[in-house]
This record gives sequence, structure tokens and C-alpha cells, in this order.
Amino acid sequence: MSMQARQLFTGCTSEDVAPLVFLTSMEEVYEEAVSRLKEASEEVRGRGGFQARRGKIHHVDVTVLKTPIGAPATAIALEELSRLGARIFVKVDTALGLQRRLRIGSLIVPIAAVRAESVSKNYAPPEFPAIPSHRFLQVLDKVVVGRGSVTPQPAVVMSTDVYYITLREDYEKWARLVAAADMDTAALYTIARVRGLHAGALLVIDSSIWSMSREEVWTEQIEESVVKTREEVINSLRVAVDIGLETLVALYEALKSERAIERLERSRGERRTTVV
Repeated sequence: MSMQARQLFTGCTSEDVAPLVFLTSMEEVYEEAVSRLKEASEEVRGRGGFQARRGKIHHVDVTVLKTPIGAPATAIALEELSRLGARIFVKVDTALGLQRRLRIGSLIVPIAAVRAESVSKNYAPPEFPAIPSHRFLQVLDKVVVGRGSVTPQPAVVMSTDVYYITLREDYEKWARLVAAADMDTAALYTIARVRGLHAGALLVIDSSIWSMSREEVWTEQIEESVVKTREEVINSLRVAVDIGLETLVALYEALKSERAIERLERSRGERRTTVV
């Protein structure tokens, strides 16, 4: 397939895709991330809700992509954009809180994901762990040091194929082991690892099995408490966008420096061999 070919679902060509990609399934997050771009391109609208714009963050090219919700859409995004040269992916989205310690609005960084969804099973055996790029975690730590606002809490999450709670008892059982549930992280981490890409995620707790449901938070309500909760979630998402974009660029610069050092060491080794 030609690198210039327009991809089937995202609608992107190589001109639309930077090596760095910021992913989300949320309109609010997409708009916030796009607002940070300098020299933003015209929006590319793909099939089924994919939207993309390319611009610059700190003079580095970044593509912001909105996907439909769920692991299949995340898989499509990684497959199509990696064909066009994307190599680093950071996703910002929401998750359902399973542990009481996480209040609504908490920001977490998944250090591993239980692969309870279906998509990742097509890429790797069930025993294979879904974990982020270790370089993403290292760079994220440096980015958040000294920040006075929300700091991501490390957590294990569970990715499933369902958005709304089915059997509450099942979630309570998992709450002893994992902090939150989402739909995309396991696929993101597994596919990135299999395809040789770097990936990380930041999730904001938007609801909890112990208190407020997603229906209450995101549907139109006039109750003051619900409006306040929604504002807290959106404020945390704004912080997550800021941290996510900063980490994306910092990770790119770190990897670029590592490659430059590797090239220098190879060059020195070749020179020594020639002299001998």
C-alpha cells in the first residue's frame, strides 16, 4: 500500500500523520488538544467518527486523533496511522472507578491492563502482559515532577468490551485487584508492543461503582451536585491533555537523543575497526 494512500477508516494520508499521535475517544478532550496545536491543519474526517488534525506542540509535529470508543477503534487507529509513520501514541480518556480510594476526577496512569476485551487476543496469547512503554513511564515521571496540579496515580486497570455496568458483583470482585475499568488500554498497550511502537495512557475517573454512574455524570442534569462533578472531571481531563501532550513531545525528544547516541557509538566503533 502506498504511503500516500488514504486510509480506509481514519481517512488520513502520510501528510496528515506525524510520528507523534495523541489519541482520545472524547469530543471534549479532542477539542482541548486541538486548541493547543500551532499551525493546525484542516480537519480530516474519516468513517464512523474518526477525526484528525495535525499541528505543532513546542515546534514538534503532532497529530491529534479522535476515535470511536472501544478497542476495535483503537486497533484501527494504531494500524492505519503506524502505516503512515506514526511511532509514539499517548491516549487520554476516562475510566470507571472500581476502588473506593479513587474519587471521581482522579487522574491515573495505567501501569498494566487486564486483557478482558476481545481485540488484543488477536494480537498476542492471553498470557502476554498489556503494559505501556517503559520509556513513556520514565518520561512521564519527569514531566509531572514539580507540578502543583493533579498528579497521575499509578494503577492497574481492566479493559472490557462494555461501557455500562453489567453485573455489579463482577466489578466488585475485580476491585480487589484493579483500580478501574476502561475499554481501550489493553488493546493499546498490546498492539503497540507487537508492532514495535511506544504507547502510554492517562485516564480520568468519571464515575464509580460505589457512587455516581456514568449516566448521571454525562447526561444532561440540572442538579448542582452533578454539574459540579462533571466540571471536576472535565478539569482533570484538561490537566491530562496538558500532561499527555508534554509527555508525548518529551518522549519523542528522549528517543531521538537515544538514537543519536547509538549512531555516534556505531560510528566510533566503525572508525576503531578501520584503524585496526
